[in-house]
Amino acid sequence: MLQQTRDLQADSAAADRRRVPLLLVFSQYDCPFCAILRREIIAPMLISGDYTDKALIRELMIDAGEQVIDFNGVMTESYSVFHRYGLHVTPSVLLLDRHGRELAERQIGINTIDYYFYYLDEAIAAALAKLRPVG
Repeated sequence: MLQQTRDLQADSAAADRRRVPLLLVFSQYDCPFCAILRREIIAPMLISGDYTDKALIRELMIDAGEQVIDFNGVMTESYSVFHRYGLHVTPSVLLLDRHGRELAERQIGINTIDYYFYYLDEAIAAALAKLRPVG
């Protein structure tokens, strides 16, 4: 099951300790495409166990009234975190380091579910390469 974050600072620090990116899914409760992403992409990733050592996967709900501790330890509206990244569409998926910096190409919306997993997997690999450089 996809775990919702309430503390980006703690989750990003946990990801950093494991040397994996924080895979953050920006979502809304009544977003049908968010439900598709959870069901068709994220749930199989979590169930497989293949991504345990590749990413810490969390969901940030951006609906009105939702709050989160940001990367600086400050309680803020989830929606403001969404806007700090210049996002306008849910679902959006970012791969972040412990400071909230993007590590790979972002995944915005869902164009074709058939190719979504491929592009997300490539982005995870790119993020891991930055966190675990060879040589």
